Amino acid sequence: MPTSPPHAIALAGMLAAATRNSPRITEIQGAVRIEIDLPQELSGLIRSIVLTTLGAADRYGHDYTADGDAVWAEIDRKATAVTDIDSLPPSEPGSGASAPSGCAPPMSEDVHDRTIVLDLLAFPKALPALRHTLREHLGRPCTDVLLCVSELFSNVVRHLGEGTPVTVRVKGTHDGRTRIEVTDPDPRALPVLLHAATNDESGRGLALLDAVALRWGVAQGPESKTVWCEVEGG
Repeated sequence: MPTSPPHAIALAGMLAAATRNSPRITEIQGAVRIEIDLPQELSGLIRSIVLTTLGAADRYGHDYTADGDAVWAEIDRKATAVTDIDSLPPSEPGSGASAPSGCAPPMSEDVHDRTIVLDLLAFPKALPALRHTLREHLGRPCTDVLLCVSELFSNVVRHLGEGTPVTVRVKGTHDGRTRIEVTDPDPRALPVLLHAATNDESGRGLALLDAVALRWGVAQGPESKTVWCEVEGG
């Protein structure tokens, strides 16, 4: 069997960590299919994590059977994280963000502390490319990092609108943690920790962040703000 794409392996690992079940990975024509059983008791938090993870796939769904519920995801055998960004419009001159066609988001890296800085526009289609770049950079399982980045990035899209220029920074700290920062140009729109009801479809973003991160906060500047969090592992 051909080796599964790293994106598929990472997605399977995240689903396994969320559900505590073993994924079933099979080859289909031109893609890799991942299936995993859901726990009988599925909390709202775990449900949101599973949905967030599935959103990174090319296709996904939820199957109901007599034996229980299962979700599935399919990852095409292509450079999803690279080609997804092709359709993004270029940034405005002087915006400090860019989305070049045919390549991953621009990045700078400090070789001493392994900091990665990504400037891009907050479009939903940019999220797979962002997650892929961070996985490649970290070179290790990084479920909590990807979850926090996804929530912070999606929060910008949701509250400030598509196309907002953002800067994403991921770096190690001196005490062995990983720090994630997402900077946007609106210092007034401050995040609020909402505790959604069990059956709510949205409103869990920062509640998820609060549950996963060791600590988090907001740093305001005169023309921007940075929402940051720290998770285990440097």
